[in-house]
Amino acid sequence: MPQPHSARPLPGDPSSEDTPALIPAPRRRAPRIVPQFDLFASTPPVLPAPSRQPLVSSVAADMDSVSPYRFRLTDDVVGMGGAKARAAANLTAIALTKSVEVDGRPATPDERRLLAEYVGWGGLPQAFESHRLDWREVHTALRDGTTAPEFAAARASTPTAFYTPLPVIRAVYAMLDHLGVLQGIADPRVLEPGAGVGHFIGAAPEHYRDGVRWTAIEMDELSGRIARLLYPEADVRIEPFERARLPRGFFHAILANVPWGNFRVDDAAYRRLRLNVGDYFIARSLDLLAPGGTLAAIVGRATMDKENPTLRRYAAERADLTAAIRLPDTTFADAANTVVTSDLLLLRKRGAGDAPTGPAWLGTREMLTHDGEPVVVNEYYAEHPARMLGAMRLVQRQYRKEPTCHAPLGFDVGRALAAQIATLPLNGCRVDDPRAVARDCGSGDIARIAQPASL
Repeated sequence: MPQPHSARPLPGDPSSEDTPALIPAPRRRAPRIVPQFDLFASTPPVLPAPSRQPLVSSVAADMDSVSPYRFRLTDDVVGMGGAKARAAANLTAIALTKSVEVDGRPATPDERRLLAEYVGWGGLPQAFESHRLDWREVHTALRDGTTAPEFAAARASTPTAFYTPLPVIRAVYAMLDHLGVLQGIADPRVLEPGAGVGHFIGAAPEHYRDGVRWTAIEMDELSGRIARLLYPEADVRIEPFERARLPRGFFHAILANVPWGNFRVDDAAYRRLRLNVGDYFIARSLDLLAPGGTLAAIVGRATMDKENPTLRRYAAERADLTAAIRLPDTTFADAANTVVTSDLLLLRKRGAGDAPTGPAWLGTREMLTHDGEPVVVNEYYAEHPARMLGAMRLVQRQYRKEPTCHAPLGFDVGRALAAQIATLPLNGCRVDDPRAVARDCGSGDIARIAQPASL
């Protein structure tokens, strides 16, 4: 998921256009009721007192020793609803997380369903505005039920924390299967940076769960702790992506909905590139891929369309663009309460000696909208307009007109993405040589990343 980072702003960077049921309480030695929040009740809900101690959980990392139940995301688990419904789900998940952690036990199947309804605070700045009388109950419950760092991190995430809709995730997996990603690999390793609560893990088909070593990186503590309870079989690390010690050339697939924001992260290895946070995620992810591995990333429109080609050039020196698909601006409207144009990029890492192949995508071109207005798009979309799931148009925002990809009311983005699958090269991203070369870290680090983290 897109997530907040501590960084400085980038004045004038074009990427700024993208800154876009009750269950019984489990039986325990000291039974405790986890509140289900009704934001229309007359009495404000109260979360359990936050723990001020460092997070220490006795949940084992081996799923077989924890529970025979492996959680799977379904449409009825990840609810949509309005802003207050999302906030209520978040408050319930936070309270439940703290309750399970205090007990030092794995979450039950019913509890995991409630935890998975956590949607983050993207698009919910009202929850942090104490002067809003209509949101006072939410603000009070959130402030009283979290530590000061948790509250601050949640507040900082409101412009960036937008989780990926399930139809898009399913379409990504269908594309990866069609392209042959992970086929023939005996010990596949998959990374999700900026994982949020792990939707890519939860919605993965069986062959992406059984025998696959998942590593997830999430800097927001609440989101990461929820992901650990949902998917104890995965190595979930709560730290910024730029600080995560990961070996280069190690992962066979990386799946990411990158953070969108007009700021840079502090990573000395990439400082000279002066990349914004989303482009940084793309650059580092490509370096972490094994030769022949595939990166599937959802990025803001500016990554493809901005005049500055630094990220695109860096990527093209290391990988081939298999396809790019422009998503309409309503793609995240239901799941994340935001309207923003985005792109799904599929990039295949080249091996040593491989010649560059694939379409051109370094430059930009001007095209006319249906209204006859000029708009700048990536040259790839100018040559492959069918890859845009909608029509480009200029929409008046607060200060200026901005290009958006517009689709008609009721447009089914999941079905539209499924229709794109047949146009992709069958087994076009199959890894011929599944061996990975870890260039940055020693064998101890590789052994560490290959095993689930101690929870």
